[in-house]
Amino acid sequence: MKRNIIIGCIAAAFSLSACDNYLDIVPKGESVLNQTNDYLGLIEDVYGYPIQSEWYLCGEATSYNMELLENYSSPLNSAAFYWNEDFDRASYMTATGSSDMYTICYRKISNFNIIIQNINKSEGSDDDKRYGMAQAKIMRAYAYFYLINTYAKPYNPETAAQDRGIILREDFDMEAVGVQSTVADAYALIQRDIEEALPDLPHVAMNTFRPNKSFGYALKAKVHLFKREFNEALQASLDCIKEAEGEGRHKL
Repeated sequence: MKRNIIIGCIAAAFSLSACDNYLDIVPKGESVLNQTNDYLGLIEDVYGYPIQSEWYLCGEATSYNMELLENYSSPLNSAAFYWNEDFDRASYMTATGSSDMYTICYRKISNFNIIIQNINKSEGSDDDKRYGMAQAKIMRAYAYFYLINTYAKPYNPETAAQDRGIILREDFDMEAVGVQSTVADAYALIQRDIEEALPDLPHVAMNTFRPNKSFGYALKAKVHLFKREFNEALQASLDCIKEAEGEGRHKL
């Protein structure tokens, strides 16, 4: 009897040891985020935002054909171009099954939250960590800016604290329950991320998939504009031009 118990214990020990070894093996096609460069790679998402009508809601682009805009042939484009706040964007987008922007933005935000939470614990240079943290924050602000302007009311200083907004996530937590914030909450997070990111954004990024300081000032200007903070928007625009033409090495 004792002999069987001893043999059983030895077998169990070998079994547990084998499990530990398997747990240490990274599955094929997957990677563990240990190095700073691993986290920086999450910023370089080659799958961009959907080039659909949602882009027009944030004023990123518009039609060159004024007749189409005047006739509301593509209603979302026209509503954005004319800043028509009475147009019912939500029902139109629901009817057309427009959901790509929502999914893509939150997927990107999850990646940015992973970077913000963990990059300082990774193995790499302090400069790369600093740049990565700033780039993740400015891109998180960018994604939330798209979301709040696509799925909520335009910012109104008199009602923003009551107007229903979007779900805001500052941490990567698979168990967290999403809670709808207000429009004011969303803009507060966006502007906080921008201000924290700007000092540490590089003048020249490693490639076009990573944001630089010129991008940061441009986004700052746009957010101020959408909040109707015109003096601040003008100053950020001037800062953007100065940065872009100087250390940013852009030819405007």
